[in-house]
Amino acid sequence: MLQKQNFMNRATFISWLGRVPFLAAFLRCIAGRYPEGSVATITNGFLAGSKWKRSHQYVNGYWLGIYELPIQKCLVRELKAGDVFYDIGGNAGFFSLLGAKCVGPKGHVYIFEPLPANVDTIKSQISLNNIENSTVVEKAVSDKIGRVKFVYEGNRGQAHLNWHETDNGRGITLKTITLNEFAEKERYPDFIKMDIEGAEVLALCGADRLIKRNNRPKFLIELHGEDIAREVRKILCEAGYTLFTLDRSIIKASALPTHVLACSAQC
Repeated sequence: MLQKQNFMNRATFISWLGRVPFLAAFLRCIAGRYPEGSVATITNGFLAGSKWKRSHQYVNGYWLGIYELPIQKCLVRELKAGDVFYDIGGNAGFFSLLGAKCVGPKGHVYIFEPLPANVDTIKSQISLNNIENSTVVEKAVSDKIGRVKFVYEGNRGQAHLNWHETDNGRGITLKTITLNEFAEKERYPDFIKMDIEGAEVLALCGADRLIKRNNRPKFLIELHGEDIAREVRKILCEAGYTLFTLDRSIIKASALPTHVLACSAQC
C-alpha cells in the first residue's frame, strides 16, 4: 500500500511539473528523443511496473504513468476483482491495461476501438504485458448496427471522430455495434468507461435495455459539449442513475463537469 502511494505521489508531482510552461517544454524535448517503438517501464501511477511501447503519436503521459490521474483513481476505486469492464474508446489502451489489472484474472475487459492504427497499438500493449483477460472489439459503439464513415483530423492517436461526412479531414468507413446487442451475446458489464468524442448520446441510445436492467452497470463518461451533457443527464437520470464527480461527490449543479460517474441504487 505504501509503495502504491509513493507511485501516486510521484505521478502527481510529475504531472504538476508538466503544467509549468518552461519545464513542460523541456520535458517534451527530452521525451521526444526516445526512439519510436521503444519499450519503457511505467514508474508512476497505478500502472507502475507495467510495460509501455512508446509512440510519438500518443501523449507522453501514458508511459510516464501520469495520464489523467483523477480517472486512474476513480477506476481503481470503482473496479473490483472479477468485474467485467467495457472500455469504449480505447485509444492507445492505457485505461484498458489499468482495467485489466483491477479486475484480475476472473474479470474481463472488452476494449471498443474502431480505428485500425489504435487497434494495432492496443494489441501491442496487451501482448507486451502478457494480458489474457482482455478482448479488442474492432467496432464503434452507436445506436444501431451497421457502418458509418468517420472523419478524423490530425494524428490517429488523438483523433476526433465524427458521425457525419465533411469536406475536412480524412475519412474511413467502420463497423458499428450497439451495447444492447454486444452485452446480450457476451458478458454483461459491471462498469463502462466511455470517451468517444461526441458520440455519447448515440452510444447510450443503443444501450437502453442495458441501463434498465436490475443489475445495471456504472458509467464513467467524458462529455463533449453542453448539448451532449444535457442529453446524457436526461437519459441516465430517467433510467434511475445518480451523477457524481470523479471523487464520488453528488453533482447538484445544473452544469456538468467534463467527466461524470453515474451509479444507480443497484450499482
